[in-house]
Amino acid sequence: IIRTVDYGRAQAWVTATADGSIIAESEMAGVTTVWGTTISRADTGVKLGTLRDFIARGFAGNNSLLVGQTTHTTLTVLVDWRSAKQIWSSAGLPGGYGGVRADPTSDRVAIGLGFVGGSDQADVYIVSADGSAVLMPAHSWPALSY
Repeated sequence: IIRTVDYGRAQAWVTATADGSIIAESEMAGVTTVWGTTISRADTGVKLGTLRDFIARGFAGNNSLLVGQTTHTTLTVLVDWRSAKQIWSSAGLPGGYGGVRADPTSDRVAIGLGFVGGSDQADVYIVSADGSAVLMPAHSWPALSY
């Protein structure tokens, strides 16, 4: 165990980089329905950044990007968490957040939209740091993390 956190009664979601060096902790702020995310060093807890209106779901393999959801629009987005710049969003695409899987050697991530119980009734996009996205063929079965 590197570190423990007691969130009390707060709603929280935590995700870590593949190497476990950085964590993103998302919590609902007070009694509102707005979430905020704090990105920090896993070993020391030193804060590296924050994202408002964001629920973190997974990091890119090179730790530079973060997949998550906005809470006011329920979009799935890919952001550069250091600058809070949005790289890609699911705006105009059907389906809500359906999981993520990072390419361990790059900044590309597979982002699922519209999954229902892990079925194949979904779209999976391979998204790069430049915002370009490629739709995977229908009925692909990537092993996404939720």
